Amino acid sequence: MITTNKGLIAIVLGLGFIIAMGFGALVTGLMMKAKDPMPPTSGTKLTDKLVSEQFRLNPEEEININIPEGFRIKTATSNPTHISLHIQNNKGQEGILIVEPGTGKVLGQYIIRSKQ
Repeated sequence: MITTNKGLIAIVLGLGFIIAMGFGALVTGLMMKAKDPMPPTSGTKLTDKLVSEQFRLNPEEEININIPEGFRIKTATSNPTHISLHIQNNKGQEGILIVEPGTGKVLGQYIIRSKQ
């Protein structure tokens, strides 16, 4: 008959319990991170403001961009030097406006016409 070593069994069970506790802490931490992925940095607090309001450099500065009458913006892309606006009206006419981001000045206007 083989003798059981109760001390060895207790050590294995204790280590298993420690591993299970660590795994539980890991899962709990991942769940907390998934619910609130970006913890607040020191000195700031999270607000209910819109994203566009949170990242405005100067809220008093408002830039107006004039698009032709009857047109609406279909898509917009930008880079540090200009904003490209793909515009379209309800008659099917399309165009592209190139706008300077700092001033809203239209640098170029291109009307797209189909050749018939």
